[in-house]
Amino acid sequence: MILIPVNCDNENYKKFPFITLFIIILCFIILFFTTEKLIWDFGFISAHPKIYTYITSMFLHGSWLHWISNSIFLFICGFILENILKRKTFLLLYLLCGIFSNVIFGLTYPNLHAPLIGASGAISGLMGLCFIICPKEKIRFFYLILFLFGIIRLPIFIVLFMWIISQFIYLFTDYSSHVAYMGHIGGFLTGMITGYLILWYNEKIKKIR
Repeated sequence: MILIPVNCDNENYKKFPFITLFIIILCFIILFFTTEKLIWDFGFISAHPKIYTYITSMFLHGSWLHWISNSIFLFICGFILENILKRKTFLLLYLLCGIFSNVIFGLTYPNLHAPLIGASGAISGLMGLCFIICPKEKIRFFYLILFLFGIIRLPIFIVLFMWIISQFIYLFTDYSSHVAYMGHIGGFLTGMITGYLILWYNEKIKKIR
């Protein structure tokens, strides 16, 4: 089964997601100038990491499909969270989740010499935030099951729960792909932890749940 998020169903969200679109457009522009050398210079290499690559790696993508798939999920989660959080807080949490995604990936694979790139660790963090802060949020998804397809409306926590379970399954079964499942899991867990901290300190956001 394939599920692709289409839009959020909450009519109360009026804020335009400036930060989210800025990140998407910035990654789009960078992709035009991405070369193999750029990936090796600014991608995160856990065997000998450079401090700046903890951030620069999350703005690099290896292909248009890589950028498009990340942008779809970034837009949905970003739209929701920019309407719930302050924009500066959202940007800070995005970067924080991306950094800790790389940290956890690096600790898991300390001898890996291949560069890790992509925004999926940071986006996974936003997904973890949504899972904690607004689990009942309804999202419209395009679904495809064999020859059946259409639009279905689901609470975000159901989809995110299935997704994070799938990442753990792939982590221990998919050895042939180059997908950084541990980076996804690390980002998601970072998002969950920060989500709990936000709920602990912010009564206004706690009421949204």
